[in-house]
Amino acid sequence: MTKRELIRNAALICAAVLCLSVMLAGCKKKEKEVTFVSIEVTTQPTKKTYTEGEQFDPAGMVVTATYSNGSKAPVTVTAAMLSYDFKTAGTKTVTITYTEKGKTATTTVTGITVNEAEEPDTPPDITSHPEDVTATVGEYATFTVVATGTEPLEYRWQYSEDNGTTWDDFNEISYESATTPTLNSLWLSMWHNDMRIRCIVSNAYGEIISNPATLTVVPFLGSGAELDPYLISNAVQLKLLAEYINDDIAPYAAAGVYYRLDDNITMTVYFTPIGTYDNPFRGTFDGNGKVITGLTINTTSDYTGLFGRVSGGKISNLGLAGVNIKGGDYTGGVAGYITGSGSSITGCYVTGTVIGIGLVGGIAGEVVTITTTINNCYTTCSVSGTSNYVGGIVGGSGGTVNNCYATGAISGYRLCGGITGSNSVKVNNCAALNPSVNRESGSSNTDFGRVTGINYGSGELNNNAAFSGMTTDSGVSFGDSDNNGTGIEKPSIKTPSTYQGSLLWNFSTVWKWGDGDYKLPVLQWQTAPPALGLPLHLLD
Repeated sequence: MTKRELIRNAALICAAVLCLSVMLAGCKKKEKEVTFVSIEVTTQPTKKTYTEGEQFDPAGMVVTATYSNGSKAPVTVTAAMLSYDFKTAGTKTVTITYTEKGKTATTTVTGITVNEAEEPDTPPDITSHPEDVTATVGEYATFTVVATGTEPLEYRWQYSEDNGTTWDDFNEISYESATTPTLNSLWLSMWHNDMRIRCIVSNAYGEIISNPATLTVVPFLGSGAELDPYLISNAVQLKLLAEYINDDIAPYAAAGVYYRLDDNITMTVYFTPIGTYDNPFRGTFDGNGKVITGLTINTTSDYTGLFGRVSGGKISNLGLAGVNIKGGDYTGGVAGYITGSGSSITGCYVTGTVIGIGLVGGIAGEVVTITTTINNCYTTCSVSGTSNYVGGIVGGSGGTVNNCYATGAISGYRLCGGITGSNSVKVNNCAALNPSVNRESGSSNTDFGRVTGINYGSGELNNNAAFSGMTTDSGVSFGDSDNNGTGIEKPSIKTPSTYQGSLLWNFSTVWKWGDGDYKLPVLQWQTAPPALGLPLHLLD
């Protein structure tokens, strides 16, 4: 081979080597990697309104993935990628989570509306039945039923008087709640006792009847024992007491039964007195510091008052405010006639008007038993009778009257006094503060007194006082006898020491001084003095 050929071959070899080096260098360069970046909803789902409890429907929705080189690709959406809550109504969002090669991205579908699910049409079902009720006369009973079902639900309350054999609807006029879920304002009398009560609930898809409830009505709470007396809380019970005593209904009319007034009572109808001549009240009635207001009796019969006739009974701590009592003989505010060993009226007061024929008194018409006592009572009522024996406390007293006062006007035919019309036992430490003791028209009798009209036989009048300004009709002179008491002027009448000192009254546990303008004693249990205030004739 020639030198020229050698040189040419060497050049060709160098060129080939150079070309191969360039090619190998290019092969060492790697192409740049394309990565997943994000996803987005590029086409909204077809359905965007749902009802509570439905599942999300992705139909029509397109989700697109974007890559690092700008390229895009559709994503297949599976249920596992979706997160949402369609259990409750409202505006909702669906979250879509997608992972590719370890990279995770999310997007959302917004503006989805979930509506409340409509209740299915269902017949009524009772979830709570009316319960048994025990209550007393004069109270109100309430029964309630709870039901579910497609509205509107209709309610119809019924009652049965024969243990559920027959049923009648409650009158909607008398019972406005008779077509509501709660039957209330059921004002109770003994007629309701042992009644069954039920409710029929209905709608367009059916009806259901509740279990019956039993209504038990008792006359009074308590047992009538000394430590568990029968409790009287309303006017109906007070009238029922009169009915039971007057009809001699056991055990209520028996001797020694205890009653207690448990609330103030306002009377709105005429009242029949408790106790008759044949069936007197023989128990114990504790007024418990309560007041009966508006007691109204209008009769020509004898034995008239809250209590008509009492025999061996005891009445205490009772207020009678604004009475309007009209009766025959033996008429009084608290009692018309009191007899029997151990009878007593203690710590009571009466305001209003008491009118009768004979034997008429602000507290009692007549007391006929020597052992009977009227203690620590007062009256502001006017007392009048068309016949004999009229007094501010007792008309005709054959018992003992202690520590009482009266401020009302007295009038009668004869034998009238500010405290008693007559006395045959004792009147002690009383104050007759009446404006007048006058004769009824046509009377010419003169046996009228500031304290008592007449004192019989061995009757005692001890340490009594009377308003010195008390007036009477012409021809009658009060004079200076014990029948007229020791005269006291207005200033002394309105001074506590007159009663605590001179009259020996107990201001520790029985009496207290009146509030405000009522400058006279009141009972310890009273929360307020008489509503009309100090009598006009005692004002300065």
